[in-house]
Amino acid sequence: MALTRRTPRFAELAGMVEAELAQLGTPMPAELVDAALNAQVDHVAQVLGIEPRRALRYAPDDVGPMTATALIEVTHEES
Repeated sequence: MALTRRTPRFAELAGMVEAELAQLGTPMPAELVDAALNAQVDHVAQVLGIEPRRALRYAPDDVGPMTATALIEVTHEES
């Protein structure tokens, strides 16, 4: 089950991603930001063998800038 912005930490991290994208001049739809962030959290959860909600609690603040950078790289590769 995907996490949503109703989860406070997810909303906080999604806001960080969007702020970073805006600062870099590359805003993206919220759905894309949420999907990328969920993919990051799901990957960590799988590696650690824990549920995504639990993995989200341990997500560092630099997940925002890292996810923004990854989104920009992917969109540039696809163009």
